[in-house]
Amino acid sequence: MDSTIIFHYSSGTPLCATREDTSPHLAAAKGQVKQLVKQQRFSPPLGAISDTQWTIHYLFEAELLFVAITSSNVEEQLAQAYLSDVSKEFVHIHGAALHDVTPTPYQFMSFESFLSKTAPLFNDARGISKMNGLQTQLNEVKGIMNQNISDLLNRGEDLNGLRELSGSLKLQTQKYKKLAVKINWDLMVRKYAGYALVGLVLAWLFWSFF
Repeated sequence: MDSTIIFHYSSGTPLCATREDTSPHLAAAKGQVKQLVKQQRFSPPLGAISDTQWTIHYLFEAELLFVAITSSNVEEQLAQAYLSDVSKEFVHIHGAALHDVTPTPYQFMSFESFLSKTAPLFNDARGISKMNGLQTQLNEVKGIMNQNISDLLNRGEDLNGLRELSGSLKLQTQKYKKLAVKINWDLMVRKYAGYALVGLVLAWLFWSFF
């Protein structure tokens, strides 16, 4: 995710945006977003506007518009998953503060820290793709097993066959659950490893000099 902007849509007020995006091409894309917001050209609830180089992904949540600008090769599913996480967290933290109040530009820049920590996780598309792949495989296994169980019931087979299929489904489910937990753990370690390293260095300095 190259840039993220959160708007109060009806007033066109930007409430928060990422700071690190400074390329000229990205500045042009951000200018296009602001122009589209001013013209009220986004259609709820979600979508994407593509350019040759950039894609503008967006998601509505109540009066809020969440926008992520990405390179054109980023999958829309990945960008929408990111915007969904961002919208839930922002509404949870700041939703109440928006009621009956006229928002001011960049009123919630404190939320930028969440954006800067979350975007890199979704930029690692490999981890997200693995999670999506596991879910797809698990759904396929469930579908096959359910169909087999249904066939057995229709044929009037004995319970031993049903128990065998149910046991197989349980084993497959446990297998994919363990893999999903491992991938989630890897992503979490990647997210917080830097903070842990800083903490260890500070602890070492404290014990060494004090």
